Amino acid sequence: MRVEVENRRDIEGTSTWRVLAPEFDRCAQRAAAAGAEGVLRYVGAGATAIVFVDQVGMAYKVARHDDGGDMRQSLRDESEWLDSAASTAIADHVVRMFDYDPARDVIVREYVDGRTGRWSDEGVLQELHDRVRQTMRAASWGAPEFKGDSYVRGENGRWVLIDASFALRYGQRLLDYAVEILDGTRPRGFERDGDLAFAIRHEVGLTIDAAAAAPVLARMAG
Repeated sequence: MRVEVENRRDIEGTSTWRVLAPEFDRCAQRAAAAGAEGVLRYVGAGATAIVFVDQVGMAYKVARHDDGGDMRQSLRDESEWLDSAASTAIADHVVRMFDYDPARDVIVREYVDGRTGRWSDEGVLQELHDRVRQTMRAASWGAPEFKGDSYVRGENGRWVLIDASFALRYGQRLLDYAVEILDGTRPRGFERDGDLAFAIRHEVGLTIDAAAAAPVLARMAG
């Protein structure tokens, strides 16, 4: 059964619709299965996900699986980043996540109603993004790619980061991540062992001790 999306006709026939049409209905159904209530509203889409808002004002970021690549780990990674950011000094500038549904690959988060960042805002936003990067580095995370439209200025005037896709891991967090993939306890996404090995070697002497990295790198080489 198709889930009703109130502004569906606004995007049908557009270039965006030609890309999203094959998976749009399935993503709306997964949002509903993850708890979205009533008629949905399409908010936007990117390389990894489609975002809907339900009738009670909750946002559902639904992973795209028909994009030509395996992005299945992307939202799980983002959910872990958001969870870590919630306990840091920049929490007020990061969208609040309420749940991640791994079975349906859906992040349930607050909907920040406001305008997205524009080129004229990029000076202020770059300064904020640098704060995000410095703060999350202490939690063994990088910052997501800087994009003005990844920030929304809400009704209270505060800029909020709403997209934390593709943030890198550092230190022990990176080693644990690699071991989970090698052990098969974490789904393998688009990263190859060589990519992970390169990332680990890059951090040896910086955030990772050589002795701790050696057995992990040996498993990847073997």
